[in-house]
Amino acid sequence: MRQIRALPISSQNGEHLFISSLFEKIGFRSNKFVEIGAWPVENNCCQLAIQENFEGLYVDPSFNNDFGIYNNSKISWSNEFVNISNVNQVISSKFSGEIDLLSIDVDGVDLYLLDAINVVEPRVLCIEYNASLGPSKALTVTYRDDFDRANGPHSCYCGGSLLATIRIAKRLGYKFVGQVFGLNAFFVKAEEDVREVSIKDVWEPHGSRIKYSSEEEQYSELINLDWCEVNKDGFFKSKK
Repeated sequence: MRQIRALPISSQNGEHLFISSLFEKIGFRSNKFVEIGAWPVENNCCQLAIQENFEGLYVDPSFNNDFGIYNNSKISWSNEFVNISNVNQVISSKFSGEIDLLSIDVDGVDLYLLDAINVVEPRVLCIEYNASLGPSKALTVTYRDDFDRANGPHSCYCGGSLLATIRIAKRLGYKFVGQVFGLNAFFVKAEEDVREVSIKDVWEPHGSRIKYSSEEEQYSELINLDWCEVNKDGFFKSKK
């Protein structure tokens, strides 16, 4: 197994370790990643950037190299606020075609970005989801180009449920293979030799929110807000 050394940066909840375990099974091909929504000292692709010598693109309005971590010509970043109108243009400034990993964590219209991206073909997906919506609802926020959860009706009005995420990913050709901390879901291309799991297999509440609010309380606070349903075929259907 590939040696995992201590990193000067890390993912939030060990997501980079889950990603490493997936690539132990399927291997690298393009050695390229795109991560949308990332802090310079805390992101999901840190191991790929630092240990695996990947080419990478970080996309976040606040991303910088003030700590000198990414003194590597293969790593670049874009300080764009992305939406469905510009996300492909931002990504295509660096990559097109197959990449090994796409990570999306924008605390908002994550599923709309996933659905809109067509300039790259990721083998592995890491997508943040909203566990406060529970395991059985297929819902996501209603789309806005300027979505900002800080200006929304609730601090947890963001992203989409795990079921909604799985449905959209499945339509795009991916199978669900795990989650971390009730926060990030992982997918691989359907043809990859990795065991598919169900929500029932791996469900857990959001690892931080559950410390101060029960699953039932979280759900009741959110369910009557302005959600859009994702139907069984993986398409955005309507407002709830």
